[in-house]
Amino acid sequence: MFVSVPVDDWDKACELIEPRTVFSRRRPDAEGLGVIADALAGARNPCLVVGADVDRSGAFDLAVELAERYETPVWVAPRTYRCNFPESHRLFAGFLPISKAAVAETLKGHDVVLALGAPVFTYHAESSGPVLPPGAALYQITSDPVQAAFTPIGTTVVASVDAAVADLLALPAPKVARKGKGRERPATLEPTSPMKPAYVMQRVGALRPKDSIVVEEAPTARGPMNDFLPIDRPDGFFTTGSGGLGYGLPAAVGLALARPGKRIVAVIGDGSSMYAIQALWTAAQLKLPISFLIVNNGGYLALKQMAGLFQMTEVVGTDLPGIDFVGLASALGVKAARVGGAPDLDAALADAFAADGPRLLDIPVEAAFADRL
Repeated sequence: MFVSVPVDDWDKACELIEPRTVFSRRRPDAEGLGVIADALAGARNPCLVVGADVDRSGAFDLAVELAERYETPVWVAPRTYRCNFPESHRLFAGFLPISKAAVAETLKGHDVVLALGAPVFTYHAESSGPVLPPGAALYQITSDPVQAAFTPIGTTVVASVDAAVADLLALPAPKVARKGKGRERPATLEPTSPMKPAYVMQRVGALRPKDSIVVEEAPTARGPMNDFLPIDRPDGFFTTGSGGLGYGLPAAVGLALARPGKRIVAVIGDGSSMYAIQALWTAAQLKLPISFLIVNNGGYLALKQMAGLFQMTEVVGTDLPGIDFVGLASALGVKAARVGGAPDLDAALADAFAADGPRLLDIPVEAAFADRL
């Protein structure tokens, strides 16, 4: 980010602005909520698709209660940038993919889909086809009227998500005979050489402080992170809501300032880190409690994988051999170490998580395409 201030503005005095109070909570339409409640109660196999407005509005626990009332599996909407449902919960189904066709295929079998605090949908890879599988009805609760206008099918209630879910839960509880089912837990991975990103995420999940906050910008490690590093707390995860790169490092710094006393675990790809590596200097100057974990596969692997979708055989400038992240971090004031392999990983992570200030780990992993982005 670059902010330009005209030089003469610094010479002009201004009056202090009095703090204002703005109430912007929207109550939901009762008739619209009744339609959604009836649809959920009468569905054969409904599901929830949660988006960032759930966590942002303070509806995290309410969403859990809603899913348990209707026994609905819960999916995360594509490109969602916060944690909106505990990922170790028995009803948590997983993460929707980033293309239109793949979303419809993943939701096959559900007859009612409630998009809760999520746009319908934010895609990142081009494909064609229906928004939902044939026979599925869409309902949406969103605080954003622009999202409501963008939604191509179904029924939408525009309201503050927390208020809408609270009002849904205030309605009489239906008798639900079905039993919802979430995803299967992945099997424990054994170490390999070179390490797989999934193994690294498994160890991060096991060792990180339980109340730490995860910031992610490692596209080819995002799928393994979703599988092996479950986030179960509100306000516990942040990433970018778009496909742009360069968010992660400065976002970790900003979050450490906004959440004093919390350990920030920044999972960053080697390519992503190079967009704003100077953020390490700020972390060092302010002695921020951030563990920077550079998942180093030697290049912009996500860009190479995306290029394959467009039949590009050669992607210039996407290899990043020989970058000395330990040297970079040290020059910017952050203590750092390179992890030699799986036998050294646990001790290095424990040291990075226990440090008083910022620490950086350069973690080499195999350069293999993710099974999903």
